[in-house]
Amino acid sequence: FDLFKPNNLREILAPLGAREWVQKLDKMRTSMERLSAGDVRRSFKSSGLFGESNLLKGGSMETDLKQVLRGLLRNLPDGSQLFKNVEQAVMEVEGRQLDSLSSQSNRDISLQFIMPFSDANAVDVEIKRENQAEDGEKMHWVVNLHTESPELGEVWLKSKLLGNETLEMTMWAPRNDVAQNAGMMKSELEYELNKFGLNLESFSILNAKRPNEDSNPNNLGEVVDIST
Repeated sequence: FDLFKPNNLREILAPLGAREWVQKLDKMRTSMERLSAGDVRRSFKSSGLFGESNLLKGGSMETDLKQVLRGLLRNLPDGSQLFKNVEQAVMEVEGRQLDSLSSQSNRDISLQFIMPFSDANAVDVEIKRENQAEDGEKMHWVVNLHTESPELGEVWLKSKLLGNETLEMTMWAPRNDVAQNAGMMKSELEYELNKFGLNLESFSILNAKRPNEDSNPNNLGEVVDIST
């Protein structure tokens, strides 16, 4: 996340002759305050997950996050800490590409990418399809979000789409004030979702870090459960 903090690369890379790539990265950022569905779609397409796939299908190689990061690498001193950070970011994008291919080979869908913002810290996004029943016949879509900032600390949000219009949401926030404030924002969240034709069936807020999927959720600490 540090690599994608607002203005972080601009300040570090300006004297290193990498301004062209910093500008390209800036163009890929969007505003969290004015975020739209179109912005999410563009970030998804330019996430670096689909570049090679598009070429194999005969399409053009559009500028994406992995290309920009590789451009930065070519303009950084080998062995520097910044070089290692950018190289690690490239490896993470490539790792997510492999995870996506692996899930498809198992007849599943799982996609993970970073959304960089100009006015906020980046958000890690995962979109996947899960079994809704033990027999595996019914499926639902899940969107997981994760971010970290000085204002909020770490925050995780899991949204589960049940059918075409109904959502279940769970939020994890270790900071007590953030968890409490989230509970007071329920009405505004419902209003925003209704504009997209979605109904919020339940909204659970857990005052704790999000556990691993296979962890026991019974020791999460204080829970604020808000249901419609």
